[in-house]
Amino acid sequence: MSGREKIVLLAGGKGSRIKQGDSPPKPLTPIGENPIIAHIIDGFARQGFTDVVVALGHYKGAMRAFFSGEQSNVRIEPVDTGEDTDTGGRVLRLKSILEQDPFILAYSDAVWDVDLSNLLRFHRSHKRTATIVAVQPRLSYGLLGLNGDQVTSMIEKPMLEDLWVSAGIFVLEPDVFGHLTGDDTSWELETLPLLAGSNELMVYKHRGFWQSMDTLKDAELLNEIWEDGHAPWLQTSKKD
Repeated sequence: MSGREKIVLLAGGKGSRIKQGDSPPKPLTPIGENPIIAHIIDGFARQGFTDVVVALGHYKGAMRAFFSGEQSNVRIEPVDTGEDTDTGGRVLRLKSILEQDPFILAYSDAVWDVDLSNLLRFHRSHKRTATIVAVQPRLSYGLLGLNGDQVTSMIEKPMLEDLWVSAGIFVLEPDVFGHLTGDDTSWELETLPLLAGSNELMVYKHRGFWQSMDTLKDAELLNEIWEDGHAPWLQTSKKD
């Protein structure tokens, strides 16, 4: 694995929790002057990964219009994978262009500073079908320590250090297609549990920066970080 692996971005969902009225689809929601999907593609390109396949569905017209512009140093191939196709089904529809080599799959709604070289090295070492990148979630509320009815401590939005959640980034071997059955296959609800149950899913724990853009509040947060001029996703993490 040397940076020639294809990157597959899932960008065909409705994004109903963030899209309102005439606002752009979630992958085109801006951070600063550029949409989040451009930040994600740039993050891959900065680490040498410049061959990108984008799985389109809903809002494919707007997505194609964006990608019709000049994309320097990056080869982007938008592919229509169907409006009603589920996430696993979108991957399956790309089989003909992915079945020869390992590839990286990612969602188009989060920015991060994962060291991809370390991730790929880890994936190669265990020789399983799939690697999932995991991050530690941060509680959205203040956590109270209690002794009966007495508050003994208060921690604002703590990191849940004993829990790990999917970061929406995966390294996959071509035999993953044997775990996908059709357009209605859910990557999250069917394929990942199947891989885990067959001992073919390993976890890469990322302790650096990761932030999704799932809601308008998340979009505001990412834009605040960007405006501060210290966007962590422009750097590669040394915390993995």
